[in-house]
Amino acid sequence: MPSFQKILEKIVSYQPQVDKELLLKAFKYASKAYSGQYTADGDSYIDHCLEVTDILLPLKPDQNTIIASLLHIISETPDYNVNDLEAHFSKDVVQLVSSLSLMNKLKSAEQKSEIESLRKMFLVMAQDLRVVLIKLADRLRN
Repeated sequence: MPSFQKILEKIVSYQPQVDKELLLKAFKYASKAYSGQYTADGDSYIDHCLEVTDILLPLKPDQNTIIASLLHIISETPDYNVNDLEAHFSKDVVQLVSSLSLMNKLKSAEQKSEIESLRKMFLVMAQDLRVVLIKLADRLRN
């Protein structure tokens, strides 16, 4: 299980100018939001998100992609508020998280046709490829 400190060290090794305080803020924000929540396999949400982030690191993602990977399941938390998220982070991060949330909803919407779901998924992917990278890392981790 990667720790936030180990992940931060890896990030600094390829991106020395990264805003470490902002990454720590994202980690603390996620930890608070995910408190007491667990995945289907029993891992805490924060551990899951750290693993997803660690999977992404060989691709040398930018700061906002890292933040979004830490927050990629925040829309599943009971107190999720998009306005609060935007107040703490950039619009870019909010857009990534929102797109990931939309992708999660597409997978669970069984009443929609498969073609319509694929169309929407491609629209999300076309807006920002980083969404796809986070989602693939999430799937790999699962």
